This record gives sequence, structure tokens and C-alpha cells, in this order.
Amino acid sequence: MNVLETPPLPKAKHEARVLLLNHRLNGCASLIRGLEVAGFAVTGIAVTPASSTDPVHLVVVAISGVDDSACSVVEQLRQSERFAATPILVISDRFDPSVAEEYLHLGATDFLSQPSAGRVLSGWCERILNSQQSDWLFEEYVRERRRSGAFDRVIIPLSLALFGERDHGRMLETILLEAKALCLADGGTLYLRTSADTLEFTMVHNDVLGISLGGSKGSVTEFPPIPLYRPDGGEPERRYIAAYVANSGLPVSLPDLYDSSNFDLSGPRNFDTKFGYRTLSILAAPLKNDAHRVIGVLQLINARDPLTGEAVPFDPQQQEAVESMCRLAAAGLEAYARMQKLKEQISALHLKIDEAKKREQVSQIVDSDYFKNLKEKARQLRMKTPRA
Repeated sequence: MNVLETPPLPKAKHEARVLLLNHRLNGCASLIRGLEVAGFAVTGIAVTPASSTDPVHLVVVAISGVDDSACSVVEQLRQSERFAATPILVISDRFDPSVAEEYLHLGATDFLSQPSAGRVLSGWCERILNSQQSDWLFEEYVRERRRSGAFDRVIIPLSLALFGERDHGRMLETILLEAKALCLADGGTLYLRTSADTLEFTMVHNDVLGISLGGSKGSVTEFPPIPLYRPDGGEPERRYIAAYVANSGLPVSLPDLYDSSNFDLSGPRNFDTKFGYRTLSILAAPLKNDAHRVIGVLQLINARDPLTGEAVPFDPQQQEAVESMCRLAAAGLEAYARMQKLKEQISALHLKIDEAKKREQVSQIVDSDYFKNLKEKARQLRMKTPRA
């Protein structure tokens, strides 16, 4: 994947996933084909369900008659928390009313004979897909409502807060924490470019790990600055995500850190190992001033789905909002820097004015007749004083 490529908004790709539990001695190859023809994706074939947490929309138990192990499995499935609401179809190679009654009593949703099961299976598949489509549309509605409110709730208030803030540490906190909140991200880092062409860690934050460094709390000393140029020849550093963003001026979005081979990711991986954490997604965006020079980098990790709370890739709308925030942040930091410089200039000007006033006052005193008379009297006194 190209490092500049951003993961697309999740598509409405649905599939009806079926778990097949086979209790037939002669196998179930024809049943598998029948399930696939009906539209199902067979996610596993076993005798008992595995401990996987992958979603399963339907469980099919293949039997040849009343089987103690199959009966036990159906009963356990219905009593388990994971499959309590999942439809369970028992499909036999022949129909037997007494066998059907036994499995239905144990909690099976339906009992079918394989020769006549095709149409029923197709109906179940269609019902599952329609349900997923409705759920997906609702989830997307919730997500879009949240994104559309980002500018009203975050971007506009942020611009007012930044340009009204007079404390540099609190300004840094506002930039990072608001961006993190916008994407429901676990954490992030704000780097600022130094005069030595390095990226300095000015704030590091992670809610999951309880880390909060920098900002109004002072300097971040736990992490060394990231050089923007290689020591062997002075070439721009592009091996590290933040350095790449600073040197290219382009954002980077990685859907899964561990699937990327475009960067040296030893730092994040060592961090994960040290803290027992799992970095999934990363979004890094540049802070550019009016001259299009990158003055910093904002990096976020692990966006969270607002409905499920699971770590997910940053989507294009979140990236667009974060880039807008970075432009505001750069403008706010530049305005703060200009204000500080102006204060320094005013202070220096006051010193110059004070020095000039002092020189003028001294000159006025020295040039006065009174001072000249005192000077002459002092000279005469020194002449009259006998030398030892």
C-alpha cells in the first residue's frame, strides 16, 4: 500500500457467515456446496465450536440421525452467551419427525432434511443480509451525524480557543486533545520543529495507558528528538513516519501498523512491547505555516468506532478534519510566536529608550554650569592639598 494512501470509508460489504458443525460419518461436502450456492460464507467446519470471536450469523449442525454428541452440542450452543441468539439449523440427510422433535426440544431453531433445504437456506441468507444492511445503514447514519458536527463542535471552537490562548503549554494541549477527541483516538503525539531541524516531542498522551506528558506539565524529556536529516550525508530522513511527514509535507494514514513495510516502525513496536499495548491505526498530519513550511507534526493512534469501541483505521472524513485542525494549529502557533517576538522587541525597545534617557540625563548634568563649577572647585581643592 502506498504510504500516502488513505483507507476508504468502509463499504457496505456484507456476508452471511455460517459455522458448520459436522456430525456425519460420511462427510458433508454436498452440504457445503449447498450452503455456498445459497449465498453463505462457510467460516469453519468442526465438531464443536472453537473459541474464536469471529462473527457467526448462522450455525448449521449436520447429522445423520439422533446423535448424543450432536444433541449435546445443540444444547450447549443454546445455553452459551455467544450463540444464545444465533439461529441453529439442524440438517439431516433424511427427514425423521421424532429426530426433529428431539433437536427442536433442545433449542434448535429449525430442522431440515438436506434434499429440501436449499430454498429454506436461501431464505435464511437473504434475511441475514437484509438485517446487516439495516444495521450498517444505521451505523453509518450515526457516524455521519458525528462527523458532520465536527466543524460545529470542534473546529470552530478550536480556532477561537487557539487565537485567544496566551499560555503555550495549554495551547499545545488544546491542539492534541481536541484532535484526539474528534477521532475517539486512544492517544497521540505533537511534535514541533526546532531550529536544529529536529522534531521535538512537546506532548505525548494515551488514555488507555494513562500517559500524559508535556503541554502545561512542562517539557517531554523521556523521548529524544527525531532528526529530520540523516547524519551520513544530510539526506532528508524518511524512514520514520513523523520525519517523513515533516520533510514531505504530506499526511500518512496506516490502517494497520503491523501490515506496513514502508517505514521503520521499531519505535512503535518497542513501545507496544514495553507497555503491553497494540497500535493498530496511525494518522500523522503536518502543521504548515503561511510559507508552507512544516513547523510540526500531529500524530494520532488507534481511532475508535463510536458504536463498538473497537480500534479501527482513520477514515477520510477524520483525516480531512484533522488536517483542518492542523492548519488552525499552525496558524495559532505562528500567531503566538509572533506575539512573543513582538513582546521581546517591545521589551528591548524599552531598554534602549531607558538607556538613551539615562545618557541624555547624564549629559544634561555634566554640561550644566552647576556641575562645571563643582568640577572646578574639586580641581582647585586637589591642587591645594599637599602631597605626601
